[in-house]
Amino acid sequence: MVSNGRNVDASEVPRPSLEEAAAMLALKPHKTGKVHVAKSRRPEPVSLYYELWGTGKRKVMFIMGLNMSAQQWEFQVKYFGSRPDYQALCFDNRGVGFSSAPSGFYSTSEMAVDAYELMVALGPEWTKDVHVVGVSMGGMILQELALLAPPRTFASFSLLSTTAGRGLPPFGAFLNIPRMAMTRNHQDRLSVMIPTIFPTEWLSEPPSSSFGKAARDPEGKPYKTNLEWSEGKFAAKAALVPQQPPQGALGQLAAAMAHHLSASRLDKMRKLGVETLVMTGTWDNLVRPENSTYLAHHLRAPLVVFEGSGHAILSEKPDETNAHLLTHFERAQARVDRERRDWDAYHEEDFDSSDGEASGSRQNYAGFDATYRRPSDDVAPAAEARATLVSHDGREVHVHGAWRDVDRELRRWGVEGDATDDGSDTVENKGMDVQAEMGLFCI
Repeated sequence: MVSNGRNVDASEVPRPSLEEAAAMLALKPHKTGKVHVAKSRRPEPVSLYYELWGTGKRKVMFIMGLNMSAQQWEFQVKYFGSRPDYQALCFDNRGVGFSSAPSGFYSTSEMAVDAYELMVALGPEWTKDVHVVGVSMGGMILQELALLAPPRTFASFSLLSTTAGRGLPPFGAFLNIPRMAMTRNHQDRLSVMIPTIFPTEWLSEPPSSSFGKAARDPEGKPYKTNLEWSEGKFAAKAALVPQQPPQGALGQLAAAMAHHLSASRLDKMRKLGVETLVMTGTWDNLVRPENSTYLAHHLRAPLVVFEGSGHAILSEKPDETNAHLLTHFERAQARVDRERRDWDAYHEEDFDSSDGEASGSRQNYAGFDATYRRPSDDVAPAAEARATLVSHDGREVHVHGAWRDVDRELRRWGVEGDATDDGSDTVENKGMDVQAEMGLFCI
């Protein structure tokens, strides 16, 4: 495993013991249900099936990829659902599993709206500081979801084996994705899918992950190879989930093929200031690993690369994937908690301050409508920034620190915009009226 040199060390996270893994595999979801989304969108409402694992305060949403049900998140939802601080959400996208499969072509932006409406339906705790993970097409949906949700909805993003779109997939993907999507016989589908998403060498080896070692075949015996384990695992899940209808397979395939997030939109995603992690395998036959390098570069995110691993790293490398996700979540949560404490202090200071002259009146203090100067990308991250937020009734909040941290904090609270010719940013956000001026100088 290699990385792009940023802080992605997860070596201190212990992998589950055989007994712990066996106990996790026996877990059941805390809650299951269906939510109707797209009620105001054509042609018809969609019913999304979801599962909640665990009861902790920290929320993690997992978004699955092309033509796969939420069952494929088993090793992640059971791992995080077993941790007292976490609650994991997985769901079937439109077109697969227990969810509705409307006719027509889908889009990743439409499926992102589905996901957000599900979050809203589950309650306010699912619309604030949520960690979200997307694999393959699920990562594409995540990108669209990041840009449509209100500020501070998410605490972190994790993009696994995915792409911003418009790149040519490997040759094997051209051949095998349509075959996997349209083959109706389960065994025939497995014969195409397994060697496509898993490396040949790994399939011939005995299971080495904690979940692989703890798994048992229908006769209660350990699996001898990863191939046997994979076949048994997919067969067991197929018996629990309805077969994907043709219109669902075609609709999802259209969404994945048409997805594209331009460099400018990726820049907007980066400017959200949400901690992001990118992971991939070098043997990915469905999404070229270079796509993850591209995403990590544009999002300025840590990149974890599993040497010799295929497309399905969440199943091939579950212990390592979970360890990196946990490390990422904990680091992102610590930053969110710190920012919240700092902002509460600034907010309290604002209401206690008597400085400034009234320049108008405003009844609410709920958001930002501001203009401020943001440094160019070549300014040193340690450059000092001072931001003064002045409300229309004259109250002030003074923010001081490294410009990167100040700028990120303001963006998390809704201050956003495009650079103007004079180097300043004109920013607008629904909510309140505050003027922000940021003076920048190097120290």
